This record gives sequence, C-alpha cells and structure tokens, in this order.
Amino acid sequence: MGRLAKIGIHEGRKTPVSFVLRENGVTWFDGISLLTLKQYKLEKIAENLAKGISLDIEQIRHLISNVPLPAILMLVETVRRREQLTSPMPVVAIPALSWLDTFGFAGALRETSAVLQSMDFNENFIIYIEDVDVFRLDKVAPLIQALKDIFIGVSFTAPDMSSLIQQLGSVAAKTAKGFEDQLKDILITLKEVGFDRIRGLKDRANLKLLNQLGFPINVCTLIDCYPDDLLLAKELVMLNSYADTYKIDSWFPGLKSISDGQAPNFMSDFKLLKMLAIGVITLKNIPFFRATSAYFTLEGVRTAFIFGANDFGFGAFNESAGKVLNLKPYSDLSKVFSNSETNK
Repeated sequence: MGRLAKIGIHEGRKTPVSFVLRENGVTWFDGISLLTLKQYKLEKIAENLAKGISLDIEQIRHLISNVPLPAILMLVETVRRREQLTSPMPVVAIPALSWLDTFGFAGALRETSAVLQSMDFNENFIIYIEDVDVFRLDKVAPLIQALKDIFIGVSFTAPDMSSLIQQLGSVAAKTAKGFEDQLKDILITLKEVGFDRIRGLKDRANLKLLNQLGFPINVCTLIDCYPDDLLLAKELVMLNSYADTYKIDSWFPGLKSISDGQAPNFMSDFKLLKMLAIGVITLKNIPFFRATSAYFTLEGVRTAFIFGANDFGFGAFNESAGKVLNLKPYSDLSKVFSNSETNK
C-alpha cells in the first residue's frame, strides 16, 4: 500500500499534510499514501474530493473498472459521512386488508395489536402493509390511524412505486384523467391515510413527485442491470445531479439477481461493498448510504461500516416481513450489531 502520506494536495499543489489540516480543519489526506494515489491514477480524484468537487463520468468509471478495493477504501476515509445510524429498525408485515375483510375493524385491530405487543421494546418500528390496494385505501385508513394513536413510534410503509403503478395499470388508461395525475392522486391519498414512506425506488422517474409530497426518498441502484461500467458511472452522475435538486435521503446498491431469488453470498457481498464505497465517494449530495440485509449476507452487513455505510435499513420482526420484503431476521441483525459494538 506504500508509506503513510506526509504530503497532501492543497489548491492543486503538493503540500505537507500538517498544513492541509491547519488550513481546512479536516483530515482529508491524513494517512493516505501518495504512492498509492499515483499508482492507480487517483491524484486528480483525491484533489476533487478534498475540494468538494463532484467526480465526472470518466473518473467514476475509472474507480469502478480499474481501482482495487484497498485504494478505494482510502478515499472513503476522506469523505465518510458524520450521520451514522447504529442499527437496523424492526419491520412487521401485516395483511391488513385481508384481516379487515375477514374480521372487521375491531378484529383487525386486535390481530395487529397482538403482533405489535409481542415485540416487547420501545424503539421506533415500521409496519409494512403487504396487501395495499390503491383503490381501497379508505378501507385501511381507520386501522392505520388507530394504530398510530395506540403505538408511539410506529410508521407505515407502502409498496414500491412499481407495484403502485402496476395496480393503476389499464385502469388509468380507461379514464379521462391522465396516468400521472392518477398516480399523484394515489400518492396524496397514501399520505393522507397515514403512510409515512414508500419502499425504495429502483429508478429516478418519480423523484420530483415524491419530493413534492414529502415522502422520504431511498434509491436503490441494481448494478447488474447496467451492461458496462460507463453506463453505471453515468447513472451515479445523474443521481448526484438529481440529489442537488431533489432531496434523496439514502442510496444503496443492489443486485437484480438477488431480487429474482438468488441468495446473497461472498461474491455478491464483494460486488456490493465495492459499489457502496464508490457511492460514498461519488454521491456527495446524499447523506445516507444503506447496507440492507435484502441484498447483503449478515457478514456483509456487519462489514459495511468500513465501506462507508451509515444506514443499515430494516430487519424482519415477523416471518411474513422476511418473506415479503426479503429481509434477514431482526434478531440476527441485532446480534451482529451487538457483537460489533462489543468488539470495538
């Protein structure tokens, strides 16, 4: 890896690190080897990071295609975000509409309350309603409001945008009102009945609309959907540009192969961890970087902090959440983080 750096880059010139620290009050290049920067042609990238300048497409492509992980990790240390979440949040999935149809309001409230009371802790938690019907939101509204009144710290998540759009489908085409207007009406109604968030976006199509309505925005980039590194680099540049205009709360890498049913493994962790680190380096307008158990192994989640992760998503508190959301059990994730804290 080379020697520890005694020289940094300040205003385009090689400068003693002590001077950089005195001038800027930050440790941009403390411990970074100039030999390594030169070996992997990272001098200009490091200089841009120090100045807070966004990387261009070719620089990001270079990181993806040519730079090994140890060198990328050195750059991560120069831009690591201060916002840090220490552990995942528990999520419970419930078939609210089915319970309402079967048991009525009182029965559905009783069934849901029994699940939540079994959680036995006072932290914030998420309820994911797995059978949301965009045409029957008025049916679940009273249940959501009742649960928010009873349980402090609960918030509700709706299915992702692709699911909502699929439900609208041909129905919108048969009405005089345009598709986009109908989609906006659905999102407004979701907000009004008590939904606090939408599941992670897989594209940039509805960022503006979700921003306007005040939903938190979490964007997932499925890295194996891009045929080459240049297109993936272009996507990161576009995301960074969007985040300069619209608020993006968090970003995380994923793999379509895992979404399609392949189990996470060491090799998939390696791909995701490298892309996570590159995202931390390049997406300077996004504050949180997520390592989610939907795509990582437990060991991958545990290791992700080293690669710049400061958001660890959610853990499944009940079996249904694990199946529907493809999440690792909250109890397993809690053990991982407890052991990590003990070993610090």
